[in-house]
Amino acid sequence: MHTWVFSKKLKLKIWTQAVALRGCFYFAFSLIASQFLGHFVLHRAIYGEKYPKQSSEKPARSLMQLSAGGQGNAAVSLCSFLAMVGLLVGLFVPFLHLEYHLDVDVHQQFLIDEHIGADIIETYSIVNAIWTMGTPNHIRGENYGMTYLMLAFVAVAPLLRALCGVLLWFVPLKPNFQSKIAGVIDTLSVVAASDVFSATAFLMIWQLPKLFANMEEAAEYINLTLEARTGLYCFAFFGLMDTFVSNVISSRFMKIVVNPPDDPSQGT
Repeated sequence: MHTWVFSKKLKLKIWTQAVALRGCFYFAFSLIASQFLGHFVLHRAIYGEKYPKQSSEKPARSLMQLSAGGQGNAAVSLCSFLAMVGLLVGLFVPFLHLEYHLDVDVHQQFLIDEHIGADIIETYSIVNAIWTMGTPNHIRGENYGMTYLMLAFVAVAPLLRALCGVLLWFVPLKPNFQSKIAGVIDTLSVVAASDVFSATAFLMIWQLPKLFANMEEAAEYINLTLEARTGLYCFAFFGLMDTFVSNVISSRFMKIVVNPPDDPSQGT
């Protein structure tokens, strides 16, 4: 028989969230500006005027038709479609599994002798992770800046570039519309970061649990486990595919603009 003389209930609220500060944004925008400058300077050095204006009087044709007879057309057709679908799938299927275990023993003479445990087990898709990053925390409020950067450069830019590549390659368009879409692909190629994000995510999954395990203040009572899921492998693979095939499509368009084929039925 036990007689309880004193009892006290503890309620804990625990947050673990990294918050981007000004230095992160300064560095990010400096990299973007540097990439734009280097890209456009190199592009003009190779092709001269960036995207020469073309007459809208020519018949509407797809880049695949203009490149008829070119090497690797079947591979470009297949990869451009797979890249768009694969990126879309990779955004929404689970990409990260997280397990966060907290075990704390609270000892206070004559008052409290208690064990506190908390188990957080979550699985995120990339879209869910972007949304979660913007959730307010108790220290520095919202992390909307990083949310917008990830949404723009990790989700929207690669998917939009892949869509424009499919349109330019498969859909018969007037030359002036082809130039506009090719310009969008060229611009998005500077900021689309699906491959960079995937590499960073793999590095985080590898190193972050080790960081917690070697922190003297946290190692005694915190255990963090991260595991990559199918979505991350899918997003990484098709992100690299999109980067490659978008460059091929853009290069073929520029070659046709600079050296148009005499016979429309023949490619460059």
